[in-house]
Amino acid sequence: MALAILVGYLLFLSSLSLFSFGQIPSLGTEFDDKLNHFLAHGLLTLLAYNYFRLTSLKNIILLSLSTSAVYGIIIELLQLTVTTERTFDFFDMLANLLGALSAIFLLKIKDFIKLN
Repeated sequence: MALAILVGYLLFLSSLSLFSFGQIPSLGTEFDDKLNHFLAHGLLTLLAYNYFRLTSLKNIILLSLSTSAVYGIIIELLQLTVTTERTFDFFDMLANLLGALSAIFLLKIKDFIKLN
């Protein structure tokens, strides 16, 4: 089930990232786009972690972070080369990475609290 949720989310995120569906609801700030990237990749990292923890793989924190980071880079490169509706933005990649790192930070805090 965790794999199906992860794959479903990746497909959903890919469609939002590569196609235009009109105006996305806005909070009214100039940073809405970066906040969307931050939250989307934070959630992606958590979903990847949720899947990887059910496997026998080691270093699931690193795998979860890598999944989100590599996916974010691939999507931005696809926006640069494949689609005309979306554009490459280095700061989107930075927001993606910061969202993923924040999710890892939350997971580490959760583990720390659980140990104490």
